[in-house]
This record gives sequence, structure tokens and C-alpha cells, in this order.
Amino acid sequence: MNYNNNMKSFLQQRGSYTEGSSFKNDSAPLMKCAKSEGGSGCVKEVGGAWRVISNITDKLWPAKYGSKEKADAGLSAYHSK
Repeated sequence: MNYNNNMKSFLQQRGSYTEGSSFKNDSAPLMKCAKSEGGSGCVKEVGGAWRVISNITDKLWPAKYGSKEKADAGLSAYHSK
């Protein structure tokens, strides 16, 4: 099974598949937590620590930050590649 079929299957299970969608190079984030995608932001306070939510998997990054600013800096560093 190739990447496109895996992604299509994943989206169908979540109920968010749109016929004709393209999945090349992870070009379309699934959860769209990013403010630029209409979300509320991918940095949230969870259990007393600031965490980053993956815009692709909707899972928390393993890192725990002591402040929102540090979590924002970690997310910015990730996107600077």
C-alpha cells in the first residue's frame, strides 16, 4: 500500500476525506491547529506544562515547556528548517 492510499484510509476513518484530495509531501495538514490554517494555535497548556500539538497527527510533542513563549520558540525553531 502506498503513501496516498494510507493517507486516504486514515482520513476516511476520521470522516474527513474529500474526494480528489492530494497527499503529496504532507502538503495538507490534517488538523489545522495553526492560526494560519484557521485554528486556535498549536501551543496549548496541558497538565501545567506548555505543549505543542502536531498539525499533522494531532498528537502532543514529547517536549514540555515552562512557558508559552518557550513553546512558541520551539515550534518556530522546528519550522525554520
